[in-house]
Amino acid sequence: MATGSGLFTIVGLGDWQHGGVIVWLLVALLVEFSSGSGHDWRGTLAQGFALGQMLECRPTAGLLVALFGLWVLVRSPCRGVLLGMISLLAVAPWIAFHELVYRSLLGPATVNTGVSTGLWSFFRTWPMLGTLVSPGRGLFVYQPWAILAILSSIAWPRLRERTNLTGGPSSWVAFAGVASLLHLVLVSAWWEWPGGYTWGSRLSTDILPLLGLLAVPATAVLMKSGGGRGLLLTLFVLGLAVHLPCILWEAHRWNWLQSRDHWS
Repeated sequence: MATGSGLFTIVGLGDWQHGGVIVWLLVALLVEFSSGSGHDWRGTLAQGFALGQMLECRPTAGLLVALFGLWVLVRSPCRGVLLGMISLLAVAPWIAFHELVYRSLLGPATVNTGVSTGLWSFFRTWPMLGTLVSPGRGLFVYQPWAILAILSSIAWPRLRERTNLTGGPSSWVAFAGVASLLHLVLVSAWWEWPGGYTWGSRLSTDILPLLGLLAVPATAVLMKSGGGRGLLLTLFVLGLAVHLPCILWEAHRWNWLQSRDHWS
């Protein structure tokens, strides 16, 4: 994730809409996985604050926040309700600030475009394929290791038996898989699903922690054989190689050339 994904380029070059979502999502996940079966008020407070800041960083993070809260609520209703209340309190000052400065509860990201339903169109084939595999924006092109997340999601019962990955909160694979899938559906439904002038799959960056988490079981199995380790090394090299041009050369020219070719 550090060198073979959008964390290296999109976030590393300063796009902190997504960087903020990722940092606070990692905080919430860290608390959830490290607490085991016991959760105290300090962990819930930290998670609630983190989820509130995710909402401030980017409005579309609301989907991930809602699914995280639902995941907790199903397993622990009292903690889920408390987590939701803390999250709302954490984001309330930002909502007041946005209304005061921008006259928009959701902040500056929605000032020019608003939230018109005409800008959204769900379940279109080509935008979804573009979000996943297009050369300029494909999630699996710029994070080739993410295929391991799919393998883990499909084969989780068998992978759990072949590894010692028996810990963690219950149904974490289901949460990470559903949240990743719904986020991809959401961003591909937006009229500007390519994400504007950027390197790679910018709008899919927010779910990289979830995909990395899902990739762990398959990675653990592959590490047990020489061929598996070779495959992991190949995915690492490919992931790094596809981001090096952005780091070493003039990354902004990529979008300019794409636009020129499109209009010509």
